Order: sequence, then C-alpha cells, then structure tokens
Amino acid sequence: MPGKHEAKRKYARQWNEKWELIYFFTEGPSNNALCLICNETVSELNGTKLERHFVSKHELYNTKYPLDSITRKIKYDSLKSCLEKQKNLFQQMSSSVDCETRASNMVSWILAKNLKPFTDGEIIKECMIEASKFLFPNDKKIHHKFQSMHLSARTVTRKIEKMVVNVYEQLLNNLSEAEFVSFALDESTDLVGKAKLCVYARFITTNCCLFEELLGIEPLETTTTGQDIYDKLFKILKNRKVPLQKISSVVTDGAPAMIGRIRGVVTLLRNSGEFSNKFMSYHCVIHQEALCAKVATIDDVMTAVVKTINHIRSNALKWRQFRALMEQNEDEHGDLLLHSEVYRQKINNLPLQSKINVCLFFAG
Repeated sequence: MPGKHEAKRKYARQWNEKWELIYFFTEGPSNNALCLICNETVSELNGTKLERHFVSKHELYNTKYPLDSITRKIKYDSLKSCLEKQKNLFQQMSSSVDCETRASNMVSWILAKNLKPFTDGEIIKECMIEASKFLFPNDKKIHHKFQSMHLSARTVTRKIEKMVVNVYEQLLNNLSEAEFVSFALDESTDLVGKAKLCVYARFITTNCCLFEELLGIEPLETTTTGQDIYDKLFKILKNRKVPLQKISSVVTDGAPAMIGRIRGVVTLLRNSGEFSNKFMSYHCVIHQEALCAKVATIDDVMTAVVKTINHIRSNALKWRQFRALMEQNEDEHGDLLLHSEVYRQKINNLPLQSKINVCLFFAG
C-alpha cells in the first residue's frame, strides 16, 4: 500500500511539540531537530531517533528532572533561553559586520568617483577615528566600529573591482532589455599620441528608463582608417553582447573615415549584413559647435562693448552717475570694471541687470 507508506513518511517528518519536554529537542532551521543539551542535530524529524539520542547520551536528565515535573519545564526553558541568546548575539554581530562592510564600500566608491588614490582610504579612516574622539568622547562602541573598518589599499582595490564587475553586469542586463540602441563614435588621440576609439551607447529599457553609458575604449595601434575603426567597433559590440539588429542610429564626428562613401564606418556597417540597414546616421552636435566656433567671430560686437564700458569707467563724473543709477535700480554688483583685450571675456559674465543699466545710462 504505497499510500499508507507515503502518509506515514509525511507524518514522521512533521514536528511534534511533545518532543520538546520529553527529549529536550527543538525544531532546527533546516527541517531538522536540535538538541538543547549538547547542540547536536538530528537530520530527520523522527521520534524514534530523538529518543535513541536522548537515552544514549542524556539519560540522567530523566532522574534529575522527572517527566511532567516543574523542574523539567524550568530546565527546558533555561536551555531554550540560552539558545535564543546565542542566536541574537550572532545576529547582532552579523548586522554590525554588514554595516561596516557597507560603510567601507561607500568610502571606496567615493574614492573611485573622485579619482583619488586608493591609499587615501587609510587616511580617511584615521580622520574618522580622531574625529569620533571629540564628537563621541564617551561612546567606545563608535570608536571600535571606526577602527574595525577595512580601508587598506588592497581592500579598496578589491571592493572597486567588485563594483566594476557589478556595473558591467548591470550594463549587459540593461542592454539585453533594450528595445532600441543608438551609439556615438569618437576617434581621438590621448596625451601621448595614441589613437583610441570611444563608443557611447544610449538606449531605453522596457520599463522606460533612459541610459547613456560608455561601452568601451579600444586603442588603434597603427592606422585609423574606416576599416580599423569598424573592426574595433564590432569587437566592442560583440564583447558587450549588444543586440546588433536593435541599433537605430549612429552618431559620428563627420570625418571621412566615419562617413566615407566607400570605406567609411557607416558604409561598412550598412554593407556588413550584421546590422539593420534602416539605422540612421547623424553628425554630432558638439563637433558642429566646435567647428562653428572656429569660423564665427564677434570681434566687432565685443570691441564696441569694451569701448562703451571703458568710456563710463574712465570718466569720473560718468562713473559716479552710473553708480548712482545702479544703486537706484538696486543692482547687486554696484560697479563696472575696466576691460582690456586680456579681460574682455569677463563682459560675457555680466548679469542682465548690469547690461540693462548700461543701456539706460546712455539712453538718459
């Protein structure tokens, strides 16, 4: 009768509260039984096994504390209370260690965010210990917590490495959930003359969260042709597991290696077959502004403004009258400075109210 055996096996694995006073056992955390006397565990909730353990190792307890007596109940409550105190102590220690670990992680993150040396962690720890002596002179627990924080250079390095791995995993998960991905390409040289390719990605996940992340930086060892940039870009996208068919747009600086009709990166992307042919190509706005700044000049405007301000500032009577006008209009600056060719850029920083006062001065 398999049904009876299954029911019997299921009943044998249920905890029976009578076993607590009879055998001095309590239910363990992993569906087992824990002896309150010797702290040994019995893997199976079986009354026969609990009885065998109690009779073989703690038979004298039946003599000292007879069954159904008050002394047996008191002894059981005492053992159970000791067990609870041990659990609470371990929980407090675990909570304290967890708080110290979080504090150490936060300090490491701040050091990495501000591009500070990892050895500064020990300096920060020393500062916190000394400050706690004045802020909490009578609280030795706070002093001990600061002293127990691990902020050595190796520890900070290890924690930051774990953060990098976690950020990388989050990036991969967000990319896998993205509906569309657009990326920007920038090829430039660093301070030592090495050419590098930077790839930035912008995408939206299914929960409508917008992300803009740096996908990677790859060095260009020799030439910087469109084929070289394409190979490095394809390597970055493959390593980051970017869904190629979801790419919607590509932003470049407009250089021939990027948008060339035959060997440009955009042309190679369209002809590769790995990407969607419907993605759009744009010229980066930041590069357009930089090009416009090289061509556009406002010398004629700035020269007239500098002469106007210096005309007021160089004449004592006009200067006093202008200061009176600024005080009347409650201008918080109250005065103008002489401007030369070296300091003419300061005119752009003049507040709107001062510029209005200059106009009113000459209009009146």
